[in-house]
Amino acid sequence: MGKIKKYWSCIYCFLILVLYGCDALSTQMNSSSPSVYLQQEAVSLSAPIIKAESIFFDNQLEVSINMNIPGVKIYYTVNGENPSENSTLYKSPIILEKSNLIKTIAFHPGYITSEVAQKEFKKLGASKSIAKVEMTRVPHRNYPGIGELGLINRLKGTTNFKTDQWMGFDGGDLEVVIEFVEEIELSEVTGSFLSDPASWIFLPKCISVFHGSNKNKLVKLGTVSIDRTKESDTRVFRYGSLNFDENRGKYLKVIIENHDEIPYWHPGKGTNPWLFIDEILFE
Repeated sequence: MGKIKKYWSCIYCFLILVLYGCDALSTQMNSSSPSVYLQQEAVSLSAPIIKAESIFFDNQLEVSINMNIPGVKIYYTVNGENPSENSTLYKSPIILEKSNLIKTIAFHPGYITSEVAQKEFKKLGASKSIAKVEMTRVPHRNYPGIGELGLINRLKGTTNFKTDQWMGFDGGDLEVVIEFVEEIELSEVTGSFLSDPASWIFLPKCISVFHGSNKNKLVKLGTVSIDRTKESDTRVFRYGSLNFDENRGKYLKVIIENHDEIPYWHPGKGTNPWLFIDEILFE
């Protein structure tokens, strides 16, 4: 009799454990369902892709914005402001007739809004006849580009800094003097740079512009600061542009001032920041 009671006690305990386990599993599944749903809802859209045949253009440029996700809406601005759902809805390619900074963002009810993508396009002024280009220093032997003339050939480098369009300098400032065939009117000068902190390439601090007809007594037209490379930056193009009242002269001098050292947040902190330049534009 004692053995029978012990047997049925074991069966009872076993059934309790089974029922408890099933109930716990059911509770866990029910409670985890919202979690799974929230994880699905928490997927972020990638940033839209801005495409064009080139960064520099002469007359007009067609720019497209791509994102192949059904139901997505893309908004953009061409004035440098951050886009929102109140900005222009992208429906067809954008036709640029002047220099513009395009910023774009993607929205979808089932996803988190994308980050802002941006790309700056430059309309070139009329080509100027140039007699000579001089630099106060030579680029690093690993990144020589095509020499001084590469700075005024009106060709934009790619994001691959090892191509011939880029010249790289291991720290320090850079001074460039351009002699024109004859006196010309200028009202804007732009330096084109690369920012790629993963490759220890940083934007310069500022550029200063001088212009005139006497090479030894050029008039300073101004200085423009350039936003410093940020820790979150990826490999991107950046420009430093200075606008001024029209000034006539035969010589143009551009001084590019570099930062003294790589910032504290970078593994190379305290060492020389690399400077990469592919073009100096003027109009």
